[in-house]
Amino acid sequence: MNEFVKEIGEMIPSLHTPFSQTYTKEGNKVTVTNPKWHLISTHTARRSFATDGYLAGTPPLTIMAITGHKQRNLSSETCVFHHPTMQRF
Repeated sequence: MNEFVKEIGEMIPSLHTPFSQTYTKEGNKVTVTNPKWHLISTHTARRSFATDGYLAGTPPLTIMAITGHKQRNLSSETCVFHHPTMQRF
């Protein structure tokens, strides 16, 4: 299913912007650059749904019931459902 999501993302011109991620591998800093469409997945859609619903005023417990989230992780700065290890782009 993620391959289909990526195919759709590839059709969107604004998702052709390069996005770089840097991590450490075996003590060396590695930077990988991909177009944004390459990074989207069904999980991206799940998070976007949760964020958009929250910003639209949907009660968090309702969103959690729909998405299967077990815990409510809200960022106080942005008021969105937030996964601490992912950058928002």
